[in-house]
Amino acid sequence: MDLFEVMRTTFACREFQDEEIEDEVIHRILDNARFAPSGGNRQGAHVIVVKDSEKKRKLGQLCGPTLLLYAAQQKAGEVPFNTVELSSISEQEIDTSSVHDFEMYNRLEEVPLLLVISIDLSGVASMDKDLERIGIVTGASIYPFVWNILLAARNERLGGVITTVVVPEEESVREILEKREFDTLSPNASFSALTKGRSIAEPKDGLRTEFQRDRDRVIHTNAFRRMKHKTQVFIAPVGDHFVTRLTHTLEVTQIARTIARSLHLNEDLAEAAALGHDVGHT
Repeated sequence: MDLFEVMRTTFACREFQDEEIEDEVIHRILDNARFAPSGGNRQGAHVIVVKDSEKKRKLGQLCGPTLLLYAAQQKAGEVPFNTVELSSISEQEIDTSSVHDFEMYNRLEEVPLLLVISIDLSGVASMDKDLERIGIVTGASIYPFVWNILLAARNERLGGVITTVVVPEEESVREILEKREFDTLSPNASFSALTKGRSIAEPKDGLRTEFQRDRDRVIHTNAFRRMKHKTQVFIAPVGDHFVTRLTHTLEVTQIARTIARSLHLNEDLAEAAALGHDVGHT
């Protein structure tokens, strides 16, 4: 499609058909979207592809209380969840047993593809962090990527929508996604939820498991990136066909994930260990 046509016709699509989206298409969308700019080019975005219908249903249910409060504030003539004009409607006034009218969330398990997108805040420069208002600069490191996903999807003749309704329940979101490990991994696997913690205590991430954070932490270290300058093995005496510590590490990581997947072990942990196995070597 023409670029301008994609830009002009990418809208918030909340109606969908129950048609499977092939993995090849998903990969193509994400592979192109990743070229979005991010602060310092640190690329701290992380994507979880949710295909399991039950998990999608539970994520839709988590949105319920927020949607009820949103509707009540909107009915009162307010801009919902506004940080300038505070709401006169409290959560205690909401009847949580009632049903909201936002149909998409009641049928979220039928959505063909659900992407949960998060960002590592430890790698983000928030220039407005000390101002006496809610920060917005941080979003510049994640929303271009999110919008690129929608543009790439439109180019594939698909539609989609950005929703942040589940964010107030991010701790529950992480637990739902973590539960996947208990449902799918071998009893002999290491589970993120059972980790003993880290040497330096830190709050849990809203979406990523502990092992996913370990992996991301390795990737963003200076020591990891320096490995591209260190030669591992010469394959030929002339030319540029040689292996660096970085390419070697990527090859080891690929093998580690393959072995972990075949044995139903924790791929995130295997990936983190493989990525870090050569860090610090001279």
